Amino acid sequence: MKKNWISIAIIVIALGGLWVKAYFARNTATTLEGWAHAESQLAPADAAKPTLVLFTADWCGPCQSFKHDVLTQSDVAQELKQSFNLIKVDLTDSQAPGQKIAEQFNVEGIPTLVLLSPGQQEAARAVGSMSKSGFLDWLHQSAKKPT
Repeated sequence: MKKNWISIAIIVIALGGLWVKAYFARNTATTLEGWAHAESQLAPADAAKPTLVLFTADWCGPCQSFKHDVLTQSDVAQELKQSFNLIKVDLTDSQAPGQKIAEQFNVEGIPTLVLLSPGQQEAARAVGSMSKSGFLDWLHQSAKKPT
């Protein structure tokens, strides 16, 4: 009987530890290197490249997971930096200037990715978190589409 209680206590402690780890991993803002921060307008650095715009917020669990699990992976980050202007629109604060950009793009949920052609026309859009392979598939297919 005593062994059963000890086993149950160990399982509860282990599950609690996993929950705490998952909670903090998902609720800690992930920093994206190489992404320009848009305040009131999008200003791509290289007019010849397409632009990838990420609408995100620090309080958004799926946003943080997507940034951590996909966008910060070295191979993904390198490909993005080489091929795209990268712009992040932070919607953490509902009064932030980025809200105007979100309204202009009719963003209804986050994370939202908008791919703009070099002429700044919307070429593709994705809403919600994706796996690394799902994101890369979406990105490659979207980048090939004529605008």
